[in-house]
Amino acid sequence: MRYLLLIATMLLFSYGSFATHIVGGGLTYEHLGGSSYNVKLKLYRDCGAGNAAYPTDVYIEVRTGYGSDPGLSFYMPRLGIIQLDPPIDSCAVDPGICVEEAVFSKIVNLPPNAEGYHIFNQQFARNNSIVNLNNPGGTGEGFNTYIPSNFQWLTNSSPSWVNFPPVFVCQGEDVDFDHSATDADGDSLVYSLYRPYNGRRFGIDADYNTFLPTINATPNPPDNIQFPLVTYDPGFTENNPLNVSGTPLIIDPQTGLLSGIPEDIGQFVVGIKCEEYRNGEKIGVIVRDFQFNVIDCPPADDAAIGPVTGCAGTTVDMINASSAGATDFYWDFGDGSPGVQAYEPSHTYASIGDYTIMLIAQYNTICADTAYYQLVMGGVTAVMDPLDSTCINSSVNFSESSTTVGNMVVDSWQWDFGDGSPISTIPNPSHNFNSSGDLIVELIVGTDAGCYDTITEDIFVQGLPDADVGPDTTACFNNPNINLNGIITNAGGGVWVGNGGTFNPNTTDMNANYDPSPGEISNGFTEIILSTTGNGFCPSNQDTLRIDFIDGPTVDAGPDQEVCADTSSVPLSATFQYSGGVEWYTNDGTGSFASSTSANTEYFPSAGDVANDSVQLFVQTTINGNCFGDVDSMWIFFFDPPTISLAYPDTICADNPVGLDANSTTGDGIWSTSGDGTFNPDTSNVTSYVHGPGDLAFGEVEIYFESTNNGGCQIQRDTITITVLPSPDVDFTFSEECYGIPTSFTSNVTSTDPVIDYSWSYGGSEFSTDENPDFIIPDVDTNNIIFIAYSQNGCSDTITKPVFTFYLPDVSFNTPAPCLNGGTQYFDESSVNGGTATGWEWNFGDGNSSNDQDPIHQYSGAGDYEVQLIVTSNEGCIDSITNTVTIFPGPNAAFSANPPNAHVFENIDFTDLTQSDFPLTSWDWNFNDGNFSEDQNPSHNYAEGGDYDVILIVEDENGCIDTTQNTVNIYLPPLVPSGFSPNGDGNNDFLFVFGGPYETLEFKIYNNWGEVIFQTADASIGWDGTFKGKDQPIGVYVWTVRATTSDGAEHELSGDTSLIR
Repeated sequence: MRYLLLIATMLLFSYGSFATHIVGGGLTYEHLGGSSYNVKLKLYRDCGAGNAAYPTDVYIEVRTGYGSDPGLSFYMPRLGIIQLDPPIDSCAVDPGICVEEAVFSKIVNLPPNAEGYHIFNQQFARNNSIVNLNNPGGTGEGFNTYIPSNFQWLTNSSPSWVNFPPVFVCQGEDVDFDHSATDADGDSLVYSLYRPYNGRRFGIDADYNTFLPTINATPNPPDNIQFPLVTYDPGFTENNPLNVSGTPLIIDPQTGLLSGIPEDIGQFVVGIKCEEYRNGEKIGVIVRDFQFNVIDCPPADDAAIGPVTGCAGTTVDMINASSAGATDFYWDFGDGSPGVQAYEPSHTYASIGDYTIMLIAQYNTICADTAYYQLVMGGVTAVMDPLDSTCINSSVNFSESSTTVGNMVVDSWQWDFGDGSPISTIPNPSHNFNSSGDLIVELIVGTDAGCYDTITEDIFVQGLPDADVGPDTTACFNNPNINLNGIITNAGGGVWVGNGGTFNPNTTDMNANYDPSPGEISNGFTEIILSTTGNGFCPSNQDTLRIDFIDGPTVDAGPDQEVCADTSSVPLSATFQYSGGVEWYTNDGTGSFASSTSANTEYFPSAGDVANDSVQLFVQTTINGNCFGDVDSMWIFFFDPPTISLAYPDTICADNPVGLDANSTTGDGIWSTSGDGTFNPDTSNVTSYVHGPGDLAFGEVEIYFESTNNGGCQIQRDTITITVLPSPDVDFTFSEECYGIPTSFTSNVTSTDPVIDYSWSYGGSEFSTDENPDFIIPDVDTNNIIFIAYSQNGCSDTITKPVFTFYLPDVSFNTPAPCLNGGTQYFDESSVNGGTATGWEWNFGDGNSSNDQDPIHQYSGAGDYEVQLIVTSNEGCIDSITNTVTIFPGPNAAFSANPPNAHVFENIDFTDLTQSDFPLTSWDWNFNDGNFSEDQNPSHNYAEGGDYDVILIVEDENGCIDTTQNTVNIYLPPLVPSGFSPNGDGNNDFLFVFGGPYETLEFKIYNNWGEVIFQTADASIGWDGTFKGKDQPIGVYVWTVRATTSDGAEHELSGDTSLIR
């Protein structure tokens, strides 16, 4: 079948809206050996009529890996132009798309550089008709690559794209484009989409410098360069540049295969990046930015025949499945009959057979397309093997032996079993009928040619027989006969089978009486079985009846009871089983029952029962059926009622509990009062009473007791009166003191009667009987003091209070490095238990003092000093300590440098000349160029010229430190860069003479006419690219240098430098 890439409907796409600018490009390079590289830029443009031509050359910018300008940028000439026309089918119309590829190339010399090189080019502008960019006509392009350091990688050529970009892609069709690259060095390549760069043309666009990329110190190249990016319209991103909601544009990161289905017609900018890895490290990158032209590509005009089926003697309707644009159809039916020209004709085949149908679209044109279809004609007769009867839920095997005529086979079966079950689609199914009765089974068979036939058969389905004996039952041991009630359904009858007993009148009577055997009765239970008979097509069914033999009625009158002689009634509670009820009675008692036929009732004893001290009651079962009844009895015993006798004091002191004892013969009772006091507990024979304020105010209180647990006897009661005397109310205050200072105690006693005695105690011992004593508490922290006051009426009061004694400071200090040089640092290490230190007084032993917590003191000479520290706590408690401190003299740092001044990379030997009374333990050298040493006598050289202040810090075994510093001069011959770019961007804007330091300097710059346009005798002043306040043109300028460096060496040299803007 033919696949047309383009058709006439593409002419509807308006290419007149395309602009006349660059539509994409990419930059690559090839390493030719040494410092030689073949750099190549490919640009693509819309080459329609009236569009701007390619430039004759392009400017390639070169920067080191971290952004320096080495002065190696160059122009690259155009080598040739080719037109990238797509293949056009002879039956389609060319839509007029024209894309050209221009190749710019040059072999350049790029000296080895440890940072590698970023190289890039910028163009302007893009087509105004681009859909996915904001302001596309004001947006340019940028292309870059990276040459890695050949100090690390001996040689490397960038990847190279395999195919030029697609000229156009079709709306609604998978792009499926190979966008891979090859790498001459065999490096690993990783592909991704990226956001294209914005840019301007060098030397043409005034704002070129504002679109230069930024090159940062981190991360490492090549990832440290950042170009201005294009701005996408809403909905578009670098990963979805076509704004596709279905299958977006994606690129396989390993193969570079670009896929995706464009949804909208238009022009879209797409960016593809290829990253280069060697041994797992990223060493390079290339990018290609190009314009996707998405157009309408209607399907080709293909001929196709849809599915056609038929049976012999029937009319077959042909189905035309050709593409929408196909016309002029011709049909040949393959049976020798004349062909017809129609869209979808009908045709009748007279006989069975195989026929080849042919359809030609675009009949009699050069774009004709032909399709073929193989048609099989035939017939079928359904045959089912009959089965007239079966049992419900029994598996029935069905089979069919249908026959066909013609070249066809039976390939479908539909069995409908008439019972509502699902249709079966296999040729010989098995089926369990789920309903009974007369049913119709239907079979429909079909062939692969679409022919069908139907057959039906009648079948009778019998229901399952069922035997039902009813629920299991029980029988008494003394009357075990059982009347049976069996039910049979879906069967002719039934038969009983016992376990040794007898059925009356016989085993086939469903309502027979069963008389069990003695063995069944002694076993405690038996089972008899009822089975169906006359079962027809179905299996027999049976059911089992279990008969349990149980004991006769029983009754329990409950336990004997003891009750008080004054009790009016006694509750009774009997339990019984296997009878309809009970009855109470007595043989020798004369009392009465509330209800003699209730299991739970009351007995009302008579005076004769109480006089006899006891009475016996009986209970028997009633309504016992054919079982024997049961009888049980219980006794009621009568005892004397309880007594009480209260024991108590008649007078108590206020605020003191009083003990009470009721001496109740019941052992329990309830206490209550006329006052407002409380009992603990209030329901015991013995208790304690605490009076209330009302009791004290009234002066006396009445106490009541009622007996409980009276055993049905009457409650016993008694009352007593207690007088309440007032007690003194004591309290005291005290002064809070530091440890070792006497604490003053002041009593505070309130009493209605005179106080006659006092008692103060601590730790279990009395320390005073004074009213207001002083006492030195022997322990710090919190201590309990007990105070007791005694009044004249014999009452007293006691109070216990915690009294706090504050801790003294625990004084300590440390002097880690007692040195004469730099002063001696003292560190306070004191602590206060439960508090903090708030004041310090230092006496340094030389007549000087300080109130700082951690002071530094400079002694006038070494020696031993008696140092005292006095510490005050936040509570004002004071303590001190005096230690002998030895002050060491410390080292006197000094060193020499040989030679004292040197050239770049010349070794200098540094010698420690420190004087010290004690061994030195460490040397710390700082060479002031970022390098350090801990050796005693190190050697060091400098990579750059200048004055360096070398610092030495020494430390002796006592921790004493001293520091010294000397200056060394490093000389460097004059050096002038090969180029600079005074464009005001703060990078390489001045041309300086490097090296030195210089004793004399003469630096001059000449233009092409030999005129001195700049001179200076100061190495810190460089040329800014101007003469008499005017910018000098881009070009090459000659310079001369005459200088004498600080080592006395004379230098005279000249050269040229490039001015680039």
